[in-house]
Amino acid sequence: MESDPTVKMTIFENGEEVRTEEIPIGERGNYLIYLGGTTIPYIWQGEERIEYSGSEGKHSVNGRVYGVDLAKTPFDEIDEPEEVKGVSIKSEHFKYLPHFPNLLTVSLAEADVNQMHYLEGLSKVIVLDFGEKEALTDEGLSHVRNLTEVTAFNLLGTQITDEGLAYLSNMKKMETLWLQDTLITGSGLVHLKEMKNLSMLGLVGSDVKDSDLAHLTHLKNLAALSLPRTPVSDEAVKHLIKLAKLEYLDIRSTKISEEGVKRLKEALPGCKINC
Repeated sequence: MESDPTVKMTIFENGEEVRTEEIPIGERGNYLIYLGGTTIPYIWQGEERIEYSGSEGKHSVNGRVYGVDLAKTPFDEIDEPEEVKGVSIKSEHFKYLPHFPNLLTVSLAEADVNQMHYLEGLSKVIVLDFGEKEALTDEGLSHVRNLTEVTAFNLLGTQITDEGLAYLSNMKKMETLWLQDTLITGSGLVHLKEMKNLSMLGLVGSDVKDSDLAHLTHLKNLAALSLPRTPVSDEAVKHLIKLAKLEYLDIRSTKISEEGVKRLKEALPGCKINC
């Protein structure tokens, strides 16, 4: 079977070449590139050359602004908000979101449950980064339930529970989901069942038990799964070996024994197991 054709892309940051990547052409419009240390990703559009520059909260690729940190750049200094594809915002900036009609990525520097309703109209957004915002609760997530284009969602270190996870059930295009150190339990994993494209799932530090992993066996494209600091044991192995496309499995600080690891390696020979 032939592999997808790739594009060799070279990245320059502030005039200096920093790296080269080969990206499958099919990833155009989905592949995320983090440039210059910013939390606002650039979404690759098929370019062979990426020239990044950033200053005073504005981030540009090939001469065009793609991302803005509103904590550093006042809204009234943005000439063409319709061209901006990504923003980083604090509580006082939520009100400006309706002025960015083509947003694809939103990164929260602060989470304010009283302002989250401004997210409801962002129908084109594909990346949400709410990670490490302890103020984010289930109520806040209720305002993103209809953002059905989302493919990547970072909820690491938030206060969401299984109730909040239910609000993600309509995000059927999800590919990457980080739920580390949240308040979810394994029962909440049932809400992921329609995420047929999910390939990366982080459950570090979650209350996920052996039987709960049965909810993941229908995720046929799951390629990376992180389970450190969860109470799973050898009883979980029978579910994990059904994840035929796994390429990476992290089971550090779990109760899975050496014998369990051996069974995993035999059943999933192409999977890197971090134990």
